[in-house]
Amino acid sequence: MGGGATLERYALTVRGLLLAHPTWLASHHAALAEHGLPLHDVDLGVVDVAAPVRASKIRPGLHVHAADPSHLELARSTSARAVPVAAACVLTATASGVEAAVVAMDAALHRRITTTERLTEALSLPGARFGIGLARAAITHADPLAESPGESRTRLILLGAGLVVRSQVTITDARGDIGRVDFLVGTDVVVEFDRLVKYDGADGKLALAREKAREDRLREAGFRVVRLTWADLRHPDRVVATVRRALAAGA
Repeated sequence: MGGGATLERYALTVRGLLLAHPTWLASHHAALAEHGLPLHDVDLGVVDVAAPVRASKIRPGLHVHAADPSHLELARSTSARAVPVAAACVLTATASGVEAAVVAMDAALHRRITTTERLTEALSLPGARFGIGLARAAITHADPLAESPGESRTRLILLGAGLVVRSQVTITDARGDIGRVDFLVGTDVVVEFDRLVKYDGADGKLALAREKAREDRLREAGFRVVRLTWADLRHPDRVVATVRRALAAGA
């Protein structure tokens, strides 16, 4: 996933092309940018567009695809300058792979701007013909419970290792609800993806104290807690090894 400034430059590039070509629609991951969905593991040096052309054309930095007629009609009747969300997700899968698509699909499903049914329907698009296996796999692995790209990527790493993973599980003890955790692996290993949280100031110190108390209760209830950061996700093998050690500790 690129930095914020890089992603902003890419979004501006997409907007500039669309302004210069009123009949074009953003497609693939360019459409994800237009829809405000997260971009991960995609080529930010390429802008895909759908246009009223008979055959696709590939130029350096620009891929022009023959647009589905229904998408062009949709663009005439709405303010959208991009193919529909489901189409954007599926086409991203065919071009950029499962992980890139799942990050976007998770966000789209979580925000309720598409459905699994619409994603499945988008598999019939002519542009999805090549790479349709990747798109099907992405739909299978998508999870509307994911609340961030970091959670999406963590889940894929754990599932890829063959681990049994449940998302957004509420944990209780004798005193009641401890809280909802990002993942429960097996029956007693909690995996949390740490977002960027600042603990400066009085409010930050209070939030940190609450988080520590929550984690203490989880441990007292017999759970082992693994916390992950963006840096950890760069080393999937280490993530899996850490979680497996936590599982073995309770065996």
